[in-house]
Amino acid sequence: NATTIIYCIVYVIMSVGILKLRREKPDLERPFRVKALRGIVTMFLVVLVFAITASFATGTPMNAVASSAISAGFFIVPLLIFRRCRASWGEEVQAKLKEHADAAEAAR
Repeated sequence: NATTIIYCIVYVIMSVGILKLRREKPDLERPFRVKALRGIVTMFLVVLVFAITASFATGTPMNAVASSAISAGFFIVPLLIFRRCRASWGEEVQAKLKEHADAAEAAR
């Protein structure tokens, strides 16, 4: 149950991110365009509410509490990590990627 709820939350977050990107950078070149995106986001929200409701209605109260706690944890922890991220983390990743690309090129 928690997995379904987490997947729905992820799809909602991705859809909202796409909507935000469209609003902030409308001139950005995109390989394809989803025309009814607002409808799709609404559908994901409806499915999320349905999944949560069905999870609580069909399971035991303990199952509902466990699913809620797991889902909330998997939603909140990444947000907390993102809030504390530093620019140096990105620089480190870029340096490691460059090292990896250089090593792969040298191996050829």
